[in-house]
Amino acid sequence: MWDGAGRVCLLGAQAAVLAHGYGTPATVRTARVQLMEVLHATGRPARSPDEYNDRPTTREGDVHQLLDRAAARAARLGL
Repeated sequence: MWDGAGRVCLLGAQAAVLAHGYGTPATVRTARVQLMEVLHATGRPARSPDEYNDRPTTREGDVHQLLDRAAARAARLGL
């Protein structure tokens, strides 16, 4: 979920944010749903955000773009 330099995958990032007192398990679930909605809507089906994150072809910029799109979608929905 994270390496020696402190870099984290999507699951590690969600766990770290929650462990530091931001959000609740419900907000984590909502965030994961938003990530999945964006993945499927953009033609990148995956069984989980973590599967997408761990693909050898997924780059850091891809993950940042996914997070930005999911955040924008959540804001549009008032979440």
